[in-house]
Amino acid sequence: MSSNQVAIANNEKQLKLSFRWYKPGIYTYLFFSIIWNCFVILWVSALSRDFNGDVFDIASLLFPIGHVSVGISTFYYCLCNIFNRTIVKVDNKKLTVRHRPFPWLGQYTLDASEIEQLYIRKKTNSVEQDYVTQYPLMLKKKNGPSIELLSEKVVGNKFNAKNIERLIEERLNIQDYAMPGELDAENKPKKDELKRDRNKKINPTAVSLSDLKDEFVFNYDLSSWVVNSTIQYDWVSGNTDKLLRVVSDGGGNKLLYLQKQMSIITPWIESRVENFNYPTFDKSIVSRIPDTLEYDDEVYRLAKKAEGKLFRKDQKVGDNVSQSFYLNAEKNKSVRIVWLSDENYSIYLGDKKEERHFDNILHV
Repeated sequence: MSSNQVAIANNEKQLKLSFRWYKPGIYTYLFFSIIWNCFVILWVSALSRDFNGDVFDIASLLFPIGHVSVGISTFYYCLCNIFNRTIVKVDNKKLTVRHRPFPWLGQYTLDASEIEQLYIRKKTNSVEQDYVTQYPLMLKKKNGPSIELLSEKVVGNKFNAKNIERLIEERLNIQDYAMPGELDAENKPKKDELKRDRNKKINPTAVSLSDLKDEFVFNYDLSSWVVNSTIQYDWVSGNTDKLLRVVSDGGGNKLLYLQKQMSIITPWIESRVENFNYPTFDKSIVSRIPDTLEYDDEVYRLAKKAEGKLFRKDQKVGDNVSQSFYLNAEKNKSVRIVWLSDENYSIYLGDKKEERHFDNILHV
């Protein structure tokens, strides 16, 4: 970004962007507005001197109102473009946009929690039988329409706008994804391809199993365990499951699968198996997915099928994943088959546990 157009101050407390409106060509408009206003003043003065109060004189005085409005608005526009700056301030709680010293449209104060996404819109206008393309910076509210946060007149050009979008999203920890009508949307992931709850804020006084992720510790089975790695499954249904590899203070390893149904978490201690006698079939044909499986002389019935995205650590765009979840008759043991492709699947055997078996959950 050109230093003569925007000044950036980015520290721990806030991000501050200051845009100067000034363009050298504005003095042409200023000269025109001064000449125009002088003409209008002389015109109205002449009409006032000859004013007799009849209908014709009243109409004569009312006629220049449009000319007066043009003169005043043009002069005000020139003052703004000579002296004004747009100040954008962003911290963890809010985003503000102000135009100073002369007020202008498009001043905002938004809570950070209201902001869903920022993006650059490609806007084409017809001007004198020609087309002019502009790239304003837009802001999408979580519970409302998009607004034009900064016009191209303020940001300067689309390259500046892209950098400003990135700076604000980084400050607010917003995951970037493609929006309808966005410039270069084809180069961004779609919303449903992003990891859910990446920016979820955790209440330290009410940490639960669903909050577990890397570097969390908890007590289970008379030992202390730390989460070593996390795989997250974002299902199309809206539920989000996790597979955690946990290590105990004694050196033991376990897989903890957290199955979420609405707000209910069901934990399973799992082990991955390689020699399970599982029939081969084309998983794309639903009718050929078996309803029952046998393992260790026990019958497991298909309880749930799911499709969605799988995310490993720091993975921004997930991999397509499908899952079949089987339960035994007592519903305390499970077989979970996870596909990344027809040839690439993993099988996990699980033992059901109770959420109360896990306590003292902390983030280290």
